[in-house]
Amino acid sequence: MAKPPEMPLQKGQTKCTTKASQNKPLIVEWSGDQRSDLEALARRPSGGLVAVRYVGCEMEVLSQCSADGRYGYVAVTPKEDHLSIRDEDSLYASMPMSAAKLAGKLEERKQLDVQMTVVGKYQADQTSVRKNQLKGRCDGATHVVTGITAGAFEFTAGADMQSNAEVSAGGVGVGGARKSSKEILRTDGTTAACAGAKVGDVAPPNGCGALLKIEVIPLDDDASVGGTQAGQMSPASPPAPSAVPLKTCEGTMAESLRQDCRRCAAGIVAGCTAFGVYLYRGTGIAQDVARGKALIEQACRARDDIACRQMCLDWNPAVCADLCRRSPSETAACDAAGISK
Repeated sequence: MAKPPEMPLQKGQTKCTTKASQNKPLIVEWSGDQRSDLEALARRPSGGLVAVRYVGCEMEVLSQCSADGRYGYVAVTPKEDHLSIRDEDSLYASMPMSAAKLAGKLEERKQLDVQMTVVGKYQADQTSVRKNQLKGRCDGATHVVTGITAGAFEFTAGADMQSNAEVSAGGVGVGGARKSSKEILRTDGTTAACAGAKVGDVAPPNGCGALLKIEVIPLDDDASVGGTQAGQMSPASPPAPSAVPLKTCEGTMAESLRQDCRRCAAGIVAGCTAFGVYLYRGTGIAQDVARGKALIEQACRARDDIACRQMCLDWNPAVCADLCRRSPSETAACDAAGISK
């Protein structure tokens, strides 16, 4: 079973409560092997959603347990995100699984930074899973992974630069040269490789497929009859203005667009986000801004972060604050909302 770094209970473990932000944790601190194992499970030819045991601040990926379903890759317009962590509360909100281990590094270096380029997301076609739908060796399973953000990142500790003049005798600066005090903790992918990413890609570009963040949902009880039907929009989601008739998907378009169109016609939120972006941008299909916006807005109301980010940054800043509160690592939305993180 693939596990993130193990760590003893330390000061701060009381912060390990299941908050909304901790259901979308960053995983940039995981080792390359651990992130590769997770990617291999998500992209296995046989399909299946990844199950995990997630209790407090500890997560274990259950490599021999899965639920019916698949992950579809949804490409987005490349976005640069920067997260600066200066206190334990922010650390536990963003990286709960390794916060206890990193707390000492934060105290020593005063600041942890994650610079990310986001190019897309592996989105599950299920929005709820019951415990009795799991298959394999699933003892202790509590959640399934429903989203994995992809791109490139650099995870560092300490300030970017510091001046030699700060080190002096009697408080008088003795030099003006500047040097780097930044310690690179992890890095994967490159900004240059991500520059080639575009809406419509069926996979991240080579060199830009690092896993940045995961999204998990708790397993429903076996007896649960409420919630959303697998892979469908919530019944509470606004209806029709953005519905896509299936016949729309038979028009002239690339096969990847057609697949997302059909997913949207079936009510799958991620498919509506992707197809809405295609229409809004006029990528691979005749541009229809109004219809694209309607699809994206419906997906945002169904709480799809990619759709909400598109709205926030392109035409409706009113959604930025809600997105920031729901997903504190969405730094572009937090900045747009004027919320300090």
